[in-house]
Amino acid sequence: MILSKMKPGQSAFIISIEGRSKAKRRLMDMGIMPGEIIRLVNVAPFNNPLGVMIRRSRFILRLEEADNIQVEVMECINGQRP
Repeated sequence: MILSKMKPGQSAFIISIEGRSKAKRRLMDMGIMPGEIIRLVNVAPFNNPLGVMIRRSRFILRLEEADNIQVEVMECINGQRP
């Protein structure tokens, strides 16, 4: 699944980052890397931009950037968020 298809409040593991090397490097320099847990915090109208959180840092991503991030959504266990 791609990050832009997640629902606000969902958490996911980052599987891979696709796209041009310059854009990919920028995301990785911010700490958005495979293996990290990312949470979609909020979505602006028309799904652009998206607010995400990794560890304790918040980021704003353009829709084009979020479309390049492959994730695996984490399921809730006993009603608790991951």
